[in-house]
Amino acid sequence: MVFAAIRPDSWNPALFVHVLAGMVLVGVLVFGAVALAAPARHHSARLRRFGFRSLLFAGLPAYVALFVSGEWLTSKEGLGGEDDPAWFIIGIAVGDLTGLLLAVSLVLLGIASWKSKARLGRVAGAFVSLALVLCVVGVWAMTAKPS
Repeated sequence: MVFAAIRPDSWNPALFVHVLAGMVLVGVLVFGAVALAAPARHHSARLRRFGFRSLLFAGLPAYVALFVSGEWLTSKEGLGGEDDPAWFIIGIAVGDLTGLLLAVSLVLLGIASWKSKARLGRVAGAFVSLALVLCVVGVWAMTAKPS
């Protein structure tokens, strides 16, 4: 069993961007889930628009940076074949599902903000919360490295 691995220094920028983008994405998802679940009746439209803008202007770029840096690391580490470790497969699945949930949430929040539909905002909040749970599973898989 290998307890630690030494990576070449040339992988550090890709790994730094990947971890930073992951932290930003989790932070934005936490903020979005809280903003969309807030029970403030008088400010619900304002919070819904603020959650939409935070997911659009911070969450989507963080997801793109996470995805691009993950592909960069995949090419450097030589992963993506038939004998991939479990943590890598979990990370790919979580990343794809998170991107799908983020896209659906952004569409629903855009419609909810434009047409003042509170129900769509609540559904989008549920999708954002589910994406947050998936990201926690992804963080566990990337740090625990289950085999």
